[in-house]
Amino acid sequence: MIFSIIIVSISLLLEALLSNYLPIFVGSQNFFIPMFTLVSLVIVFPYYNETSKFLKLCFIFGLIYDILFTNTIGLNITLFLLIGLILNFLDSALSNTLFSIIIKMVISIIVYDVLSYGILLLLNYLNYNVLVLLMKILKSLTLNVIYAIILYLIVGVIGKELKIKKLN
Repeated sequence: MIFSIIIVSISLLLEALLSNYLPIFVGSQNFFIPMFTLVSLVIVFPYYNETSKFLKLCFIFGLIYDILFTNTIGLNITLFLLIGLILNFLDSALSNTLFSIIIKMVISIIVYDVLSYGILLLLNYLNYNVLVLLMKILKSLTLNVIYAIILYLIVGVIGKELKIKKLN
């Protein structure tokens, strides 16, 4: 559990650092939108034997994400918990190979972006069209697939060194 908290914390800090240099708002011309916290949750999920402990991690980092990046307390808590439940569901259908992790990450990013778009549109907080949403998803996938591959390899090596068991 400490291992995954450290991994997700580093990802959150790296995302915060990059957000200072890469504009991450919806209409930006930037080609890379980091979502490292979400990616790290996908990567550390196989190291949890109990879904409830993983959902606690999702709740805590959803709250931290809300405090650091948004002014909508509760939005990311809900979305991160939902992503945790989706990962739990996908875990029964997909293994934990690199390819499967990338598929889970892509699904997580799409669900996160679509639901946050829908909720913010419903609350009349943001108003942008579906084409902008699709571009945001594509921009999110570019950088985050690279990060997922690197993080998967690093976490795998560290996990083996520390003898932390990963579910298959």
